[in-house]
Amino acid sequence: MSLTEEQKQAAQAQGSVSVLAGAGTGKTYMLAERYYFHLNSDGFSPLEVVAMTFTNKAAAELRSRIRQTIAQKAPDRADWLAEVEASQISTFHALATRICREHPEKAGVPADFTTLDEWEGDIWLADQLLSALTHIPQQLYTQIPYSIMKDAIACLLKDPISTAEALTKKMTDWLPKLEEAKREALEKLIQGEVWQEAVNCFQNIAGQSGDKIEEARQTALNAMEKIEHSKEISSYLEQISQIKLSGGSVKKWHDKEDLDNCKANLKSLKEVVSKALKVGLITLELSDLDQVNQELVLVLREAFTIVQERLAKSKHKQRILDFNDLEVYALKASPIQG
Repeated sequence: MSLTEEQKQAAQAQGSVSVLAGAGTGKTYMLAERYYFHLNSDGFSPLEVVAMTFTNKAAAELRSRIRQTIAQKAPDRADWLAEVEASQISTFHALATRICREHPEKAGVPADFTTLDEWEGDIWLADQLLSALTHIPQQLYTQIPYSIMKDAIACLLKDPISTAEALTKKMTDWLPKLEEAKREALEKLIQGEVWQEAVNCFQNIAGQSGDKIEEARQTALNAMEKIEHSKEISSYLEQISQIKLSGGSVKKWHDKEDLDNCKANLKSLKEVVSKALKVGLITLELSDLDQVNQELVLVLREAFTIVQERLAKSKHKQRILDFNDLEVYALKASPIQG
């Protein structure tokens, strides 16, 4: 089996590379080749290369593939084969556990901690969360009811790293990105094939006054021109989405082909505009609820911090960590760079 050109580029890329592919497309084979590339071309020892997967089964398969690759391409490197058996080819959590074991002080964890597996962690959290929630000040529950607070925090605790970052964001942090996304969505619509073909059609053919399809053509063309040069686009998009496609007399057009062409473009344009309106990004506007939500985020952030601190104290006292903790503490203590 040999690498495809794309797999070869990924396996031998300098620096970071991201590969997106479905099952059975050769990702494990490509990873083994990339591992070998680091040994053969970059001069690393297997003990200096970290390979991570999501499951123990996948890690075992990857180690086997790496072993086979070395045996085939560098049969004289018995040292590599020996080191591969001791190298860090494991799950993400196994690596995190090792980092915390070797650097407990930097990680801020007890040296003799035990790790809860996924189901043990869920049971422990369900039990401890109820106790931690009692330490949230009562005034916070006047803004977010207990049942909603409990469900929200339980959900947020599933990804504490992303949550901690997200809860620090203010409206001023994400508004510019929202506006940029709206501009990009509108630009994609306007520059799209359907829009451009419709503009070309409506500007070059026309029916006689009083014809229903001619009226629809004029409405669409006027709205399209306004959208391209105005910030008030919602009403014009609505006009296009509500265009009627019935009627139209061949007698009031140059020929039947022009009438059919105009109808077809009106139909296609109406469909893409209706789809864009359904998605809602282009016409999205802030409301009073957004300000209310921003205030609730502050309440949720305070409550989440309290609960997280209570849970951390309980875990430290019991000398236990769950999978999420391993990720957090390993990032603090990780000696790995790049």
